Amino acid sequence: MDEERAATMGVNPMRVKLLGFCLSAWFAGALGAAMAVRWTYIDPHTVFNPFIVFQTVLISMVGGPLTVAGPLIGALGFSLLSEYLRLSLPYLYLIILGVLLIVSVLYLPDGIAGYDWKRLWRRLTGRKKAAEQTHE
Repeated sequence: MDEERAATMGVNPMRVKLLGFCLSAWFAGALGAAMAVRWTYIDPHTVFNPFIVFQTVLISMVGGPLTVAGPLIGALGFSLLSEYLRLSLPYLYLIILGVLLIVSVLYLPDGIAGYDWKRLWRRLTGRKKAAEQTHE
């Protein structure tokens, strides 16, 4: 982003930066308050846990980083999957989540929200029609 161009267009770059900083600080504070209630205490080991960063990246990559709905879909799906795996496979869930990240980067670079679901539906229904015609 070019501050001089923004200023030429009538946008105050300092005000926009300050607003962005305040908004991100508000979200971080709100999330911290919500997590403090859930965990009932906060210590450096909990706050600086690498799984939290990994979780954020995985939510964005699986849902789709280019849309607003992508991270929402990713957060919902990831939260349900993560809790299920943590309870049912306590020793393997981090490995499974790592594989999910690799698969999403390789095969779904735009995430679930960015995938062309209509094309997949056409392919699946086209195959069904072709299979029905061969049986007749």
